[in-house]
Amino acid sequence: MNVKILKKEEDYLELEIDNLTVVELLRSRLANKFVCGWRRDHPSKPPVFIIKGKKPIESIKKVIDDLREEIKELKKIK
Repeated sequence: MNVKILKKEEDYLELEIDNLTVVELLRSRLANKFVCGWRRDHPSKPPVFIIKGKKPIESIKKVIDDLREEIKELKKIK
């Protein structure tokens, strides 16, 4: 998965992420605490995830860590 920072400010972040599933997971997990969403200029282009709020990078890292833990738990189920 490729991630490119398009715009970074103290309380605003735009990331180009080449996986729409990951973008939608981030949006759904962060929407209750942040103003966030995504856009795509064309279906052949990667989506751009946009988040506005305090400490967006730390919050995205936390969501990714939480998802990793959930995946580990799912792998244990047989």
